[in-house]
Amino acid sequence: MKKIDFKFLAVLLIAVFFSNNLSAQISKGGTPPSFNYPNLLRSTIKTYRATLNFDVEQLRKEDQVTDRNGNLKRIAVNVPVDVDIARTGEWTVLPDGKEIWQQKIQAPNAEGLIVVYEDFYIPKGGELFLYTADKSQVIGAYTHETHPQGGAFSTQNLYQDEIILEYVKSSTTDEAPRIKVQEVGYIYGKAGLDDLEPGYSAHCQIDVNCSDGDNWKDQSRGVVHIQMAFGKDWYICSGSLVNNAKEDKTPYILSAWHCFIDGYKTADYATTQYYFFYEYKKCGRFTLDDVKVIVGAEPKVILPMKKGSDGALVQLLEEIPEDWNVYYNGWDATDTDVQSGVVIHHPSGDAKKISTFTSPLTTFGYLDFGAGQVSASDSHWKVFYSKTGNGKGCTEGGSSGSPIFDQNGRIVGTLSGGLSACDSSVQYQQGPNSPDYFGKMSFHWDQYSSSTLHMSTYLDPDNTGVKLLNGLDPKSSIGEAVIEDRASVTIFPNPVSDMMNIYAADIIKSVKVYDIAGRLVISVEVGDSSTTGIATSSLAKGVYSVLIETAKGSEVKKIIRQ
Repeated sequence: MKKIDFKFLAVLLIAVFFSNNLSAQISKGGTPPSFNYPNLLRSTIKTYRATLNFDVEQLRKEDQVTDRNGNLKRIAVNVPVDVDIARTGEWTVLPDGKEIWQQKIQAPNAEGLIVVYEDFYIPKGGELFLYTADKSQVIGAYTHETHPQGGAFSTQNLYQDEIILEYVKSSTTDEAPRIKVQEVGYIYGKAGLDDLEPGYSAHCQIDVNCSDGDNWKDQSRGVVHIQMAFGKDWYICSGSLVNNAKEDKTPYILSAWHCFIDGYKTADYATTQYYFFYEYKKCGRFTLDDVKVIVGAEPKVILPMKKGSDGALVQLLEEIPEDWNVYYNGWDATDTDVQSGVVIHHPSGDAKKISTFTSPLTTFGYLDFGAGQVSASDSHWKVFYSKTGNGKGCTEGGSSGSPIFDQNGRIVGTLSGGLSACDSSVQYQQGPNSPDYFGKMSFHWDQYSSSTLHMSTYLDPDNTGVKLLNGLDPKSSIGEAVIEDRASVTIFPNPVSDMMNIYAADIIKSVKVYDIAGRLVISVEVGDSSTTGIATSSLAKGVYSVLIETAKGSEVKKIIRQ
């Protein structure tokens, strides 16, 4: 039985991560109105000074111990705050007639702050901005669409120890906003903040936009960085947006159980943050892409490591905007051989990286993660990474939950932990030639005794029996080809093997079959019959869309090639 450490956390995030390239949680951008009057309000903003209930040096000593033991590493600790727009702060009418509310929050000597809300609700027409005291970093505007249901919420890191909240009153409604701050996450570690170092994962890590990632552009669009709170502490992980058999763009995120459960503590799903497109635009160029964030999720299937495979499936509380250009990654739960592939991840909370393997994955037996957390037998893949023209990657803390893709571009597992590292350590048995371990998608799928612990319940909601699904690119969907005047069409059998039979109420003019990426894979002209048989033996296993055009209209049907 192999005992290993969780690949969970490492270095704290640095200011360059968020400063100028972050699109806040479905926010619309813009500039706080007060910026137009820099000398008007400088001395009138009321300050709430947070009182630290811990000793930072003691926290660092504790972290040294937990780091050596491979436990979770904190990036921040919550500090109690009592700020409520209904009774604190200051309202002001600007010369242009806009009415704003401002409140400064100060937490002495923090490297950064994460604002945590007990209640967050913006009426229609209202706007909320947050910014650092020197105005070098601005997030927002948050609007009604950001979090329309109200309730618990969080906003991403601001990298100073003084920040300002600025609410702009709606001109279309008198409905009162609810902005109640109960805590701020106090980022206390140093990670290149003074020097604004562009990269802070280990030296061997390879940017996803280097040549290693050229064939994985779609998959990369679905991989996310996750930042979550366990009680008073904040941690980081990786995960992926995934497709489901209905292909309805339900925003499911696949990750690892230990990213959301730590001992007897459970992550606060409502305030967990999911970062899309956190990557450098070009290989070796430390300019961030347009990072986008969604806050809050609902747990669907949380699969424990004990006698299991360490998986997690959550559903984001907000739909993903169409113009974000995300990709819903496909998956393979068939437990078939995997010859090669990649891992796409966020080591140490850094911009997205890629690690390549060219040797087949092997099934591994029991994994012992300590504290009684021993996996089920044969529930994990074992992987050794390979050297490419850009070097040899690995994983780190913060990579946990990241997807491992097979040679067909489908997810076959999620990272539990391992021993891979840029540099060798005899003491900790780590190094570039050491393995990592990924919980199998096939075990996540339906191998737990309780059906409530089957990912198949959500990823195959109609119980079609599919265990293999390609990714979904919303911009490649053929749904637009469906004509409202639908013909009456039946396909039999479904799932199909070597042949599908099509029956229609009118003459069938043509049949076109598209794969999940929207590529045309079969095209047949018919034209003289209301029935036809089409060979499907050339199709790989998976889900396909069939566009049948008849004399009276067109209809799209889904088939499964088994």
